[in-house]
Amino acid sequence: MNALEQKSSLGALAGGSTAIPARRRGRLGLLLGLLALCLALWAWRSQAFWDALSPVTQKQLLYELAGTEKVDPLLLAAIIKSESGFNPFAESRRAPWA
Repeated sequence: MNALEQKSSLGALAGGSTAIPARRRGRLGLLLGLLALCLALWAWRSQAFWDALSPVTQKQLLYELAGTEKVDPLLLAAIIKSESGFNPFAESRRAPWA
């Protein structure tokens, strides 16, 4: 192998002559965009996705309490969020009777 062949093979390894043509890049971008859209739609429809984003960790307890008190569970969750931000260790700065 002479010096010219060696230089061209090194250029190919470094990405010099193996560039992706513009037409293939466009198709690849479109394919990746469609894949990202499909994944986003799947995540949007997935209950596991919304459960991961939800700050409510004790849903069963929330629904049980809402049933015994005859209150809408979403209203109960809104009250919890406004009072403690779903922090189980939150303490009131005011006395409960004030």
